[in-house]
Amino acid sequence: MDDAMKDKWILRITSLFGAGRSPVAPGTAGTAAALVVYALMRYLPTDAYVLVTVALMLAGVYIAGETERITRGKDPGICVFDELIGLLITCFGFNDKSFWLVAILGFFVFRLFDVVKIWPATYFDQRVTGGAGVILDDVAAGIYANIALRLLFWFFALFA
Repeated sequence: MDDAMKDKWILRITSLFGAGRSPVAPGTAGTAAALVVYALMRYLPTDAYVLVTVALMLAGVYIAGETERITRGKDPGICVFDELIGLLITCFGFNDKSFWLVAILGFFVFRLFDVVKIWPATYFDQRVTGGAGVILDDVAAGIYANIALRLLFWFFALFA
């Protein structure tokens, strides 16, 4: 595969096949596209879910780094592969019976933490260069969002 074709595929993948090209809120569009992947992955056993998520995270470091090279920009808007990783972490470990609730709440809670960027997400976003910085700030946001989602479920279970 020649370099031009490789770059086209990188841009397709990094944009989650077009979601990152949204003229309005590409990160939100990317998170919505990531819900499709989560819907498919929820059927995996826990260890396989973790393995696939880690593999996607490692691939994402490469893909995000290549996207920065191609676009000549830091964390370009077209790159929404990081939102995929963050959403998968957000929704990890919940009961399959609550899929729709987890997916909907996870979407909003993850977007909140991705935008707000609580430390260490700010550190990764501002100080870590290349694809690792792009991916790791969303990993942090996903971890915070997973914890927040668990607290929401726990809190509302107390009063159900």
